[in-house]
Amino acid sequence: MKWLVRGLGLASVGALLLACGGGEVEFEGTGGSGGTSGTGGNDTTSVGGGSGGGGGSIITNGDPIEAPANTWTWVDFPDAMCRDGSTTGIGVNLNPDSTEVAIFLMGGGACWTGLTCANNPSSYGSSDFNGMNLSTGIFDRTNPDNPVADWNLIFVPYCTGDVHAGSNPGAMVAGTPQMFVGYDNMKAYLNRIVPTFPNATKVLLTGSSAGGFGAASTSHLVQRTFGSVEVVTLDDAGPAMRGEYLAPCLQEAWRDAWGLDKTFLGACGDNCPDDTDFLVDYVKWVSSEYPTRRSALLSATSDQVIRTFFGLGENNCASITPMSAQKFEQGLNAFADEMQGNTQFGIFYAPGSVHTFLGGNGFYDTEVNNVRMVDFVSDLIDGSTSQVR
Repeated sequence: MKWLVRGLGLASVGALLLACGGGEVEFEGTGGSGGTSGTGGNDTTSVGGGSGGGGGSIITNGDPIEAPANTWTWVDFPDAMCRDGSTTGIGVNLNPDSTEVAIFLMGGGACWTGLTCANNPSSYGSSDFNGMNLSTGIFDRTNPDNPVADWNLIFVPYCTGDVHAGSNPGAMVAGTPQMFVGYDNMKAYLNRIVPTFPNATKVLLTGSSAGGFGAASTSHLVQRTFGSVEVVTLDDAGPAMRGEYLAPCLQEAWRDAWGLDKTFLGACGDNCPDDTDFLVDYVKWVSSEYPTRRSALLSATSDQVIRTFFGLGENNCASITPMSAQKFEQGLNAFADEMQGNTQFGIFYAPGSVHTFLGGNGFYDTEVNNVRMVDFVSDLIDGSTSQVR
């Protein structure tokens, strides 16, 4: 069986679906235990206990992951859960000759209403992973242009419905119990990932669609857990927008359903003063908290999938009409304008309505103003950012 991966993949209006079952996976692009933590905030971000916000680093003492070199291997995590209560894990492709680590968060829709949950994967195990084809786009170890071709690769699946950002294991949606624990899972993964790479020199945290939102919302957690190791964040198709564009009722619904006050909003604290309009403030807070670390957003200017996703907030969350292409692009540009003076934050906007780039040929083929996306990402990793739009 073959699945077409479209990140949040809305097959129809309101149907938020990324097919992640067995079979070959095609990516759609343009071309083709315990610890303590630092101080501040309300975020419970220690691994295995303790609490803290933006400052400090986290102690990890999980068992290092062992796996054959240069081949994808599934690793079970009994303490990582999907939203249906089943356990999950991660995929690893280790290169013992590298001290660099790329962590990729999978996309797959979102769950906060009966409609959205019905079209969102609720489980993910070894059989799902073994049916995937992780050899294209940013996973392609044979492409000389790939900036992470010889890195250690970590694949974080998605089955929590909360864009990897939640901590609400006792949620109820339309009469069905839900475990929104994507953020908690990341803590469990990091408790073993960090000890696996004691000599790590750089980390790329990235993901597409729901995984792009997840990379952004867990960026402070990953940086704190890796301590002094530089973490670069690359968000593919998970844009932040102000409430003028992304409806406050929708942001509020996500916060309440997924328990975001206990995750990245808790870390942001007073720097995110409006709990119905927080995404841009959070991004700006992370940049100020870690002023030497780099981040970037990749997006199509008229991403049809995200426009439909954000459209669920139109008409005070009573609409299933996609956000207009004009409004979406205005929201993207307003965010870019706010980040214009931040030399550590990059923007790459490509014209068109496609959704996600990193998993396919679009990562290599997309070019804007004579700048290739893959070169933009290479520069980001190597130490420089820019705005390409």
